[in-house]
Amino acid sequence: MLPLILEDFIYKGCDNKMGVQLLETLSPITREGRNRINDNWTRIIEAFESLQTQINILAGGEVDELLERLNQAIENANIAVQQAIAANDQATQEAIQAN
Repeated sequence: MLPLILEDFIYKGCDNKMGVQLLETLSPITREGRNRINDNWTRIIEAFESLQTQINILAGGEVDELLERLNQAIENANIAVQQAIAANDQATQEAIQAN
């Protein structure tokens, strides 16, 4: 259910359904500024991990498996097209020779 997926994305550090709320860093970087940068990276990593989980759920499994199946389908389609072209060429040649 899509609303559930969007709700799952809203967790600590997210201020809305579209992004991650990051802390403003201070310049020059002080200890507090460095801690804010570290906190931001933690939030970014958590957001990407959550996104990966949602993609896996939507894909019905691992994304790598989905990509592999898509690549195999594309390869099979290319083979089928080449076979159809070859069959058409052969039929064309046979028709030419028959005349």
